[in-house]
Amino acid sequence: MNSDDKRIHASVELAPDATSAMLENLQEKTDYLITVTAVTSEYFDQMNNNHDPKQGRALSRNHPVPDDSWLPTTSVIVKTSGTESATDIRVVKTTPDSVTLEWDPARVHGSNRLQGTVVRWTEFKPGQPPNGNEAVLAYHRTVQADANRVTIDGLEAGVMYRFVVEAVVSIKTTLELGKSTDVETERMNRRTTHVMSKPVVARTRAPCEPPRPLITGFTTSTVNLYWEKPVMHLLTGKDLEGKPKHLKLSLQGYRLEINGKPHMRLSPEAQSCTLIKCKPGKTYKIVLVAITCTADANKMRKKQVKLFYLSNKQHLFPKTKFTSLYC
Repeated sequence: MNSDDKRIHASVELAPDATSAMLENLQEKTDYLITVTAVTSEYFDQMNNNHDPKQGRALSRNHPVPDDSWLPTTSVIVKTSGTESATDIRVVKTTPDSVTLEWDPARVHGSNRLQGTVVRWTEFKPGQPPNGNEAVLAYHRTVQADANRVTIDGLEAGVMYRFVVEAVVSIKTTLELGKSTDVETERMNRRTTHVMSKPVVARTRAPCEPPRPLITGFTTSTVNLYWEKPVMHLLTGKDLEGKPKHLKLSLQGYRLEINGKPHMRLSPEAQSCTLIKCKPGKTYKIVLVAITCTADANKMRKKQVKLFYLSNKQHLFPKTKFTSLYC
């Protein structure tokens, strides 16, 4: 019986004094119900003479063993060897130079042995398919075999990376290995394989300098605020020649928070705001958050939105003639 509950019956005939059997052509990582049946002469003797099993003195290989007191049986459910890759790779934290990942560790079955776990990553270029050849991943870090969390640091700000979690697994190459206690024989009859997870893509943060709101006037019920637009360039380090490296950012807008709660969203062109209906004598803690992304990410987002509208314009606006989607 396999894991999909699709029953496939097969059988192997053995000599009366047999104490072991080899079952071949099975599927990996699959549950099987194995039944050992002692076939007795009394079972065939009780049959009518016109029954085929009585004449051939053999059970059918294509059907389960009949339930009969003269056919004593014993059963066990076993799972064939195999490895399930790490799953549910997720990004739990990002900083300008690090990404923290969590995942459900790989699982091994049967004689497979999980020897280690390796996290691999490389820079992800816009337009590159996320399921490309993982063998080209440039960087890696080895963690404990059963680890489910890692922080990859030393990354560049505002850069998109692709990560995979690789399980390093030792598998048997012969079934005769189980009968030997020789450590060297055990080693020689095993090989190492690598099982990759599905990739996950994450971008490191690229924050600009925080905006500094100034109070330019107030009354008993209003407060006037003003701020300068933050610089949309971020110094990320130095290149191979020692020259400063800058990352161009794109301002998406502002979020105004009052006393720890979001109050309103403002456009990227805004540089002033007036708060109204303030209560006399009450203290207000005002925080202005600049919402940014990299210029490349902003360009890619606009391209995706444009492609979406182009592909759906007849469905969304069947009576509208389009000359341009953007001014």
